[in-house]
Amino acid sequence: GPELTRLVEAETGITLHIITGNTEAYISYLGVINTLPVKDGIIFDLGGGSTELILFKNRQIVESVSLPFGAVNTTDMFNTRGTMSPNVYSDMSFFLLSRLSQNRLPLIGVGGTARTLGKMQQKRSKYPSSKIHNYKFSAQAFHDIFSQLRSTTLEQRRKIAGLSSERADIIL
Repeated sequence: GPELTRLVEAETGITLHIITGNTEAYISYLGVINTLPVKDGIIFDLGGGSTELILFKNRQIVESVSLPFGAVNTTDMFNTRGTMSPNVYSDMSFFLLSRLSQNRLPLIGVGGTARTLGKMQQKRSKYPSSKIHNYKFSAQAFHDIFSQLRSTTLEQRRKIAGLSSERADIIL
């Protein structure tokens, strides 16, 4: 982060400011609460190096957290750039599930990972629009996408409709 901000400023004269995970979570909350008619839910933003989770009830933040694991560093931690072995899948599932509790609230995704999942589901279901904002799909549809990704090689993932090539090498 600091090195990138120095380089950008040196090359362009533009001063960048790195925000904290909690600030990122709050900005995600503001985006959701001001654009969706949802009273209660959990917002998630699965990034490369962190995951933000925001629990809100009656349209007010109850709790938010920025966790220091994301798609890129978890992929690196479990070495899952190719295919995922059953042992690694078991270890990764335990790692993630032990840190996230089960809930019955709507899960609202923001950011690139959520957008990619939405695009993939739209392609699978032949959805007639490319609009992603407020696009909804079931937990079963998510599970189907996850199962497909888990059982494919990198080359196969690069050909999946809706999955950009730069995200194809990351499996979660």
